[in-house]
Amino acid sequence: GKVFKLRDFACAPAEGSTKGVDYVQTMGKITLRYVFRQELATLSAADLTVQLSSWELKVRVEGRPEWDGLLAQISGDLHADVRRELSWWTLEKEADQSTVFTIELAKREHKAWNAVWKLGMSQHRKSHFGWSPATKASVKRVEDMLVKVKPGRAATKLQDKFVIRREDLCCGLEDGQDDDTAIYRIHLDKAALDKACETACLADLFAVDVMERHVKVFIRGDERSPILMGQLFDSVLPDKTRWEIVKALAPSDLEEEQEPSNLQRRVGQYNTCLQVTLVKAEPSKKHWPRLLDENEYIHEREAAPKLEELHQAQAIRPASPAREDRLVNLGALCVGAPSQFGSQIFASPNTQASSGAITAGTNLVHQGPASHNNNNNNNNKNNKNSGGVPTKPGSLCPRPPTVAPPPLLTADAEAVPLVTDEADPSRNLMAWRGRAFSQVWADGVIWKIFRDMGETSRFYVEFGTQADALECNTRRLREQCGWHGLLMDGGNENLSINLRKEFITSTNIVQLFAKYAVPTNLDLLSIDIDGNDWHIMRAILRDGRWSARVIIVEYNSHLQPGLDAVCTYKADWSNDWFDGYSSGSMTSFYLLA
Repeated sequence: GKVFKLRDFACAPAEGSTKGVDYVQTMGKITLRYVFRQELATLSAADLTVQLSSWELKVRVEGRPEWDGLLAQISGDLHADVRRELSWWTLEKEADQSTVFTIELAKREHKAWNAVWKLGMSQHRKSHFGWSPATKASVKRVEDMLVKVKPGRAATKLQDKFVIRREDLCCGLEDGQDDDTAIYRIHLDKAALDKACETACLADLFAVDVMERHVKVFIRGDERSPILMGQLFDSVLPDKTRWEIVKALAPSDLEEEQEPSNLQRRVGQYNTCLQVTLVKAEPSKKHWPRLLDENEYIHEREAAPKLEELHQAQAIRPASPAREDRLVNLGALCVGAPSQFGSQIFASPNTQASSGAITAGTNLVHQGPASHNNNNNNNNKNNKNSGGVPTKPGSLCPRPPTVAPPPLLTADAEAVPLVTDEADPSRNLMAWRGRAFSQVWADGVIWKIFRDMGETSRFYVEFGTQADALECNTRRLREQCGWHGLLMDGGNENLSINLRKEFITSTNIVQLFAKYAVPTNLDLLSIDIDGNDWHIMRAILRDGRWSARVIIVEYNSHLQPGLDAVCTYKADWSNDWFDGYSSGSMTSFYLLA
């Protein structure tokens, strides 16, 4: 994806013209452009004398005082103060052979100008009368004196110069949101900001990079140590991002830290702040349980990646190792074996129930790696079941009826020994098997996992449910536990339970998720289509927009653990599972996750 970069603070009016002088401006600078009349067209930069103070501009031709009147449009008292050391000017010939005078003025204050020239008398010209030694006029400052400025554009910077560390400049962070926008407000330390602005304009201090699902805010020259960086909860419109410098009331904890030395508490202390406003994309215009998952390297100096690298690492998930040159004929491997398949459940690592690999027969419950899980942000303060914060452990509906474990196949028993936790039998998921509507005993395991982890969105997606989803992994959650979600099946539809008739392929699955407005963070994803299961799961994970705290997927139990093999993808898969050719091995799913 493309990165939208903010480097200039826009203002109004952004451009205009006054007395033949055109101008464009941002909050940090204003550029004047004046086309010389025919009488002056033969002049070069060497013929001009340009003098500049903090508030006055004077342009003249050395030794030709009679031409001063022709240059009056670009001479006078400026609307507000500027920084001479950061300003520049040129006199250049353009393609149409016109001679154009250009000057860029760095503003001293971060604000818009509503005119180029001062209307009325400048305060700098007002005389000061010292009636006594105590009221004697102050000595004139160097920046108030007219000084000759040499011609030449500012050098193009290949890299921003380091000015200040984020640790010294930033003293607080606030965030907020409504249905349309998400806002970050970064409080700046006054003393540190004043120090930084001695060498750079306030408008040139910061930078913001935005992608559809990522944001990065940093001090220019210190990009590898950003102020803010991470993956957004949902999608935004990068090119609609706005930023501004505002004054905001300091949070109470900051007021205490910045309390005056005389211990007289300041009431209503205001800080200068950088405020970034992100505009939510249309499907995301709603309340987000949290705004951002911070990148793990943000607190390490000089360690943060570029936003493009962050996007590639998180949004484009690496596939399981390349298989084009080593596809395994699963049918040959499974000849003579009963056709029976199992479910693999990947649970978030913070669940106590999935502390170890526990296998019995053709079913495996395994603690999945954290690369695709939605772990909850510690900064989340929303305790409603809206998508980000788990409910209190143990708050799930009552436990389903327990059942006896399924019989072990001899081959499976020899290949995959049962793992138990003798010190704490309750941590053996086989002890929590139970069935209300699931095909075997998944209802009990699902109940145990969410009892320990807590629920967040209570949203599920399950496909391969068959008619009316009578025997599936999510029916109990829907009917008895207050969950809701999306069901899909290639041959059945029932809108009363949101069961949609869809033939699922690896190329249309993410489009179907978008079509039915599946939230980006699910509590449960269940895949059981007796065929392309591995390829469908890979397509979801690689897209990067959706993540699930628990994933249930059907694997081929005839393939021993350690063998990395998947079936060849067929878009028009017809279920013929009696030959044992389906899905992928347990190891292939582990590597995919």
